[in-house]
Amino acid sequence: MGKAKKDGEGTRCRLLEAACRAFAERGYHDATVAEICRRAEANIAAVNYHFGGKEALYREAWHHSFQRTASAYPADGGVPATAPAEARLKGRVRSLLRRAFGPEGTAFELMERESANPTGLLDEIFCQVIRPQRQEMAFLVRELLGDCVPERVVRLCCLSVVSQCVNFGQRHRMHRKLGRRSWMSQRCLNELVEHVTRFSLAGIRAAAQQRAVPAKARGPVGNAQCAVRQ
Repeated sequence: MGKAKKDGEGTRCRLLEAACRAFAERGYHDATVAEICRRAEANIAAVNYHFGGKEALYREAWHHSFQRTASAYPADGGVPATAPAEARLKGRVRSLLRRAFGPEGTAFELMERESANPTGLLDEIFCQVIRPQRQEMAFLVRELLGDCVPERVVRLCCLSVVSQCVNFGQRHRMHRKLGRRSWMSQRCLNELVEHVTRFSLAGIRAAAQQRAVPAKARGPVGNAQCAVRQ
């Protein structure tokens, strides 16, 4: 009985790994159960037995991939919450780039596939897993921007920071798939972290300065309205 249970767990793990790779490479619609089972060296009925079907396997594969990436590269980049905001932003940039460049980066590829061709199957998982991290980034960017900055500006700054990391990761994977040597490699990760952080902080400061209005120009009414919006 113990051996059968161990064998079953091994089959389930192989299916998950195979599904992560297949869905990342081909997307939900093009990846087939037969292909996943072949990669996992499992019986074609194993997907239904262990997961209940392709949809459930897709959700579980994404969750498995994301959790593995998050465990390897925590969202805060190892920077304590008591550190200055600039250092915490650098930590998050480092984490995003490591996730995008690392061997555990299938979560990024799965997300790209889902964004390009939405299935609607991951909506609940996105709310549970991605939204909290977006909120943490927004809180940090809002701290850097200062008072009286519209929420729209906060969202645009957050998107700008994350998009840089995602774009570098996309280009790195594209070069790798094409067999080309990419200058955006793990070896130059520190350089990319410094660049994205410096570029992002400059942009955030510029956005804050653009929105800033001298206190004398606002007058008491303007200051009161600012306080209310906070």
